Amino acid sequence: MAYRHQHSLFEKVRQLHQEELTALIEDQRRMAAGMHDFVCSKLAVVLIQLEEIGKKVPGHQTITEEMAGQIRESIAHIKQVVQNMDDEKILDQGLQQSLQQLVAQCAIMEVSPVIGFSYEVHHALSPVIISNIYQMVQELLHNTLAHANADVVALRIKQQKKMLYLYYSDDGCGLPEKISNDGHGLKNLHYRVTKLGGRLKIKSRKGLSCLISIPLIP
Repeated sequence: MAYRHQHSLFEKVRQLHQEELTALIEDQRRMAAGMHDFVCSKLAVVLIQLEEIGKKVPGHQTITEEMAGQIRESIAHIKQVVQNMDDEKILDQGLQQSLQQLVAQCAIMEVSPVIGFSYEVHHALSPVIISNIYQMVQELLHNTLAHANADVVALRIKQQKKMLYLYYSDDGCGLPEKISNDGHGLKNLHYRVTKLGGRLKIKSRKGLSCLISIPLIP
């Protein structure tokens, strides 16, 4: 009797995970398509206009070339983010390898902090947890690269008994006051943590310090 009850509970949890993952994949694919089609096309137009200005306005070619280079880097970064949103690839590689690749991609950018990464998880994680952890790390790294002007980033994923912890910190300028107060800049992060039944703690006086704790369903 107890075995049947446990098996039934396991099947319900598995089905819930699968439904959540399917919905998550579809949502991310829509986001990826919109990001690529709209943002990249707009940036491409700006890039062309800048190149024309550089040709026609004497003395401004160096400045426009620098700006054009930054736009090209932004387009490449957006394309990489879209590619990284492929959950099937992430699930196939596993969370550790996917995060290692993400860190390596950030490290070769023109302005990038030194990123320390450690992974201490010894049991299989559900697809929903893998996908959401990856997206949260991606968002944290994006915020650091875009706004923090940091020199050092520390990222640690650790499992302790039935809890999974994500530690993230940088030595940058911290979050802007507006973002810190209203939370809109971290809206997606809060959403993902809540969806996983976890907790999020953020400190942002000297750099950014973030601790995410997520319960692991047996």
